[in-house]
Amino acid sequence: MSLSEWSTVKVKKQTDGYPWGPINENPWYYDNPEIYSTVMLTEGIIFTIALTILAIQIIKAKKKDILYALMVCFGLFILMLVNGAIK
Repeated sequence: MSLSEWSTVKVKKQTDGYPWGPINENPWYYDNPEIYSTVMLTEGIIFTIALTILAIQIIKAKKKDILYALMVCFGLFILMLVNGAIK
């Protein structure tokens, strides 16, 4: 989802529907399209790496490693939610 947002804003330059700036109590990264696209790209890459590692661990069927990978993914998800709550 983050990579799709990055593509829409940075690559396709479709920014008309986004409320840039301090409108509607947006998160800090809605300040401008550049910051937003950078945050979305960073989150997308980090989540892709984490989910790839999780998929590899599931294929290998190492339960202990699967648990660690799931904990990392959950932690990243929580960090993304907290980042979105910062005004």
